[in-house]
Amino acid sequence: MGRLRRSSPAIDQAEARINGLKSKDSNFDLGNGLTAVACEQVLTTTRGKLNTYNQTLATADDQLNELIASERELKDLSKRFLAAVKAKHGSDSSEYELAGGTRDSEHQPRKTKSAKPKP
Repeated sequence: MGRLRRSSPAIDQAEARINGLKSKDSNFDLGNGLTAVACEQVLTTTRGKLNTYNQTLATADDQLNELIASERELKDLSKRFLAAVKAKHGSDSSEYELAGGTRDSEHQPRKTKSAKPKP
């Protein structure tokens, strides 16, 4: 499952405010650096960072999918490797144990509960 992409209410709100002010005066200047140009620059920068973030998440999702596929392939190869060692050397051999298997002679017998007769 992919990571959720992010939206930005702050971008939406700022864009609505800028558009509202620009509808009255396209070059508004409220003093102290609060101009249409300054607001649009910060808005553009923030929107770019949001897009970069969302693209990074998409890339991470793609890399995760590749990793999962590679792990499946490795797991299958590892099982086949152990099965080949078992077929060649036997399931009670030290080679089988070295490859990660449990020798037949080392398995503990299962203890089963005896059924108690009901009175």
